[in-house]
Amino acid sequence: MNAELKNLFRRAEGRYLDDIEAGQLRDYAEGLLSRLAIATAIERAETSILDDVVAVVLAGMPNMSGAHGQDADQKVRRDQMMVLRYATHAMVAHDPNFIYDKLSVWLRTILVALVPHEIVMVGYRALLEACARHLTPSDHAALLPYLRIHIDEFASHGSRAA
Repeated sequence: MNAELKNLFRRAEGRYLDDIEAGQLRDYAEGLLSRLAIATAIERAETSILDDVVAVVLAGMPNMSGAHGQDADQKVRRDQMMVLRYATHAMVAHDPNFIYDKLSVWLRTILVALVPHEIVMVGYRALLEACARHLTPSDHAALLPYLRIHIDEFASHGSRAA
C-alpha cells in the first residue's frame, strides 16, 4: 500500500477520516482504475519492450556473451523485466518509494559488482526508448517517473564503481 495512505490510516486510527483525509483517499481511489489499465497495457507490451532492449544491448556490446556468459541476453531480459515490473507496481500503488525500497538499491549493488556501468546504462536508455515506442504517450508518461527513480539511483552510484 502507498506509504502516504498507510500514514493516513495510522493517524486516523480510532476516529473517522476528516474531510482532507477523505479527499486524499478519494483522489487515490479515483486514479487507481486508470493506473490498473496502464499496468495492463504495460504487461501486454512487455515482450516487445524487452525484445527491443535486449537487441539494443547486444548490438551495442557485441562481446557481451563472451564476457558475461552464453545466457547474457537472458540476464539482460531478466534484469530489465524486474525494473519494468517493479516500476509498474510503484505506478499502480502511486508510491515513488516502492521501486527504490524494493529493488533499486539491491539491484544496483549487484549490477555494480558484476556488469560495467556503461552496459547497464545502455540497457536503461534502451528501456526508456522502448517504453516510449510501445506505450501510448499517456501510459509512458505515467510510468516514466518510476523508471527514472530506479535509473537515477543506479546512475548516481554506479558511475563511481566504473
